[in-house]
Amino acid sequence: MNKLLQLILFALLLVAVFDPGDQVTHLKVPLFVGLWAIFFVGLLISKERIPTIAPSLLMYIFVFALFLPLVSILWYYVRGGHAASFDGFQYLKSFLFLTLAAVLVAKKIDAIRLLNIVLTLLSFVIIVTEILISTQPGLIDLLWPIGDAYDLFSMGERTYGGFSYYYVYPHTAPLLVLSLAYFAYRSATSKSRARYLHVALLLVNVVAMLCSGTRNDMIFALITPLLVFIWYSDKNQRRALFALLLVGAVTAGIYASDIIRAMADPDNESNAIRLMHLRDYSMMFSDPKTLLFGQGLGSYFYSSGFGTETSITELTYLEFIRNFGLIIAIIYYGLLLYPIRKLRNQTFKEMHFLILAYVAYLMICVSNPLLVSSSGMLVLAIVISKVFSDAESSSHAVRRAVPLRQQPA
Repeated sequence: MNKLLQLILFALLLVAVFDPGDQVTHLKVPLFVGLWAIFFVGLLISKERIPTIAPSLLMYIFVFALFLPLVSILWYYVRGGHAASFDGFQYLKSFLFLTLAAVLVAKKIDAIRLLNIVLTLLSFVIIVTEILISTQPGLIDLLWPIGDAYDLFSMGERTYGGFSYYYVYPHTAPLLVLSLAYFAYRSATSKSRARYLHVALLLVNVVAMLCSGTRNDMIFALITPLLVFIWYSDKNQRRALFALLLVGAVTAGIYASDIIRAMADPDNESNAIRLMHLRDYSMMFSDPKTLLFGQGLGSYFYSSGFGTETSITELTYLEFIRNFGLIIAIIYYGLLLYPIRKLRNQTFKEMHFLILAYVAYLMICVSNPLLVSSSGMLVLAIVISKVFSDAESSSHAVRRAVPLRQQPA
């Protein structure tokens, strides 16, 4: 059953990464349901002891994925919302993907390894596509409408301060920070010839994330592996890496100042849209009821940046306030930040690369709505499952290490 679960999970990850909108395969929900079905069938027919799941994990999932979204949806109807323009149940479906953390913990499935395989496949696809459109720019006109129609990717040419480049941006490209961190960790800690393979795969993922073309992705493509190297280095290595970082920052400031200014220019189209979003939020939050209790998960509002009604913008964490209100949004912020506390736990150090990647991912999601999609929730499920499963393992290890005579009666 474990093998079958891993096979279905791998297929689900493939769909989540390569078809995040589920408009091509339409397999995301069937695979999700199938994973749970196989899990329950396995429990019924297995003669093994029913696996235990930490109550704290179950509470985390219940509050994050079920209770708070349902409270927000109820509030939407209480305040007079109409079902005609409402995406609340679509977002609830996305949040439910977080429940897979319980399956991963119960069956002790190494989802990180599977996810890194899928993300590395994505990196190869990005690089190959980048080479193709760089040598045959006419392909952009052929491929872009397909990616746009099925909510898969965008591509084209961007120019900042006289610097132009082609980009290939799958909508799940921010997830590459997870594979970057993993291969950076393996490169830093491996002692055998496997280190060369890990370095090569790290470079593949770095190049792919740079090719995705967005400013956030390009910045974190460089910062994430460097942060992991610093974290797992000794004092002398840290000094060298900090010096390298300083030299890189100074060099960028000297030779790429025009490009940096162009990227931060408020007249830039994407920057201008975000500024208009900020003005919209400022107007909405001037209403105390909206600020405290929100408008309801999945509610629509008129976006002056998009020029149309929308239920979500790129400014994810402000969307939490608009949807849930400040009170519940603060709870969500706490739940999202919970895994980061593991950075203080040295017994968890071999998994710190995952938390560092998660921090980078949360920062990218400041201006990217991927976090609240089913694909984003699936990634959060993997992170949360590792945090809780390792915490439980550490707890068992400590109890085993305590002599019998020292244990409480």
